[in-house]
Amino acid sequence: MSMQIKIQNKVYSIALFFFKKPVIEFILFLFIAFIAAAIYWLCCVWFNHAQPGYWSYFDHLAEAFLDGRLYLIEPQITQDLTLYEEKWYVPFPPMPALLMLPWIAVIGIEHFNAVFFAAVMGGINVALFFLLLSQISRQHWNTLSLVDNLWLTAFVGFGCVHWYMATVGSVWFIAQICTLTFLCLAACLAVMRYSPWCIGLALAFAVGARPHVLLMWPLLFSIYRQHQKSESAIFSSECFFWCVRSITPVVTVLILLLTYNFLRFDHFLDFGYLKQNVAAWVIDNLNQYGQFNTHFFAKNFWAMWLATPEWVADLKVWRVNAEGMSLLLTSPVLIYLLVVFSRRNKPFLNVITGAISAFLLISGLLLLYYNTGWVQFGYRFSLDFMVPLIVLLAFAAPQRVTCGMRILIVFAIQVNAYGVYWWHGS
Repeated sequence: MSMQIKIQNKVYSIALFFFKKPVIEFILFLFIAFIAAAIYWLCCVWFNHAQPGYWSYFDHLAEAFLDGRLYLIEPQITQDLTLYEEKWYVPFPPMPALLMLPWIAVIGIEHFNAVFFAAVMGGINVALFFLLLSQISRQHWNTLSLVDNLWLTAFVGFGCVHWYMATVGSVWFIAQICTLTFLCLAACLAVMRYSPWCIGLALAFAVGARPHVLLMWPLLFSIYRQHQKSESAIFSSECFFWCVRSITPVVTVLILLLTYNFLRFDHFLDFGYLKQNVAAWVIDNLNQYGQFNTHFFAKNFWAMWLATPEWVADLKVWRVNAEGMSLLLTSPVLIYLLVVFSRRNKPFLNVITGAISAFLLISGLLLLYYNTGWVQFGYRFSLDFMVPLIVLLAFAAPQRVTCGMRILIVFAIQVNAYGVYWWHGS
């Protein structure tokens, strides 16, 4: 086994030598993105689900922006849209529509495919996670080899809910896929010691799709502190200005979102969610308790960590629980997070503490949300805190991805392959 580790480290050393050349690194990034996107797209084609459904919404919102409108004209369906003054609005923050806008401006909405867009963005996500893991290793924060980082990358791409979500062009899933793109980009830029303006801008773009992910900022700050721990005090002027520069783009996007609300609903704080045309089975809870309430904690905790498949007594079979299934079932390698929580890794305590904080803040808020994610395989909201989870996994295996971790990753890939089949084929 020691010989295998030496060989892997040798391969990784050679890779790092070539990675000094930005062109080679960029080519490898593109290769991983292409392979992942191609697999996602082939899944859509295989199951004959390569055309967007009625729930894409963001593409029609992009078309509306090009026409100078903020509302949709005679949408084919109105589920999860908001009716205000006899006009239908997409209540979700518009960043995904802005990303689609150049495509639609060039080729027209009739030729734009939201499913293909989701597959491409999903492929970019996988490549960004590989870049993040590689940069963590380059900083010598762990000793994972190229092969080890590819194992963890495979987990992100195919061992969690990201796989099936990247093959669906619906408004909800595209929002999460695009959010993950910029969250991972922000973490990559932080590890690579880019300007706080760039890091903050990437986080701001993520906030433009799902505002609550601003709670990942503690991880970005902790990465900065990991780089600066021997150079400046936490209350130094340098640290203060880094915080200001990284937060400013986020605050700017939040102001733009509030302005967007006012232009739509005549109120800065109205996102349109409370008047949303949601499914009948959640409308009572939304009206009675609002979007976030401790009333929903138990149900969400169950969906996130405890839910199992349902037993159908009449058919005597187990079937997917569409309200959610435990992350420990769909992505069991996450059990290794307990290693990080129990280990006192003092040299890298800044990053580990920041990742734990971001994970707890984002997942804690989601535990108060008024629904578990509607119809889904696994727990789809986990993408919102996937970046800190992967960072923690990178520290759970500081020397190598063990045989046990690999077995659980393979199992997770099989489970999520079934999830793709269940979503598209059942």
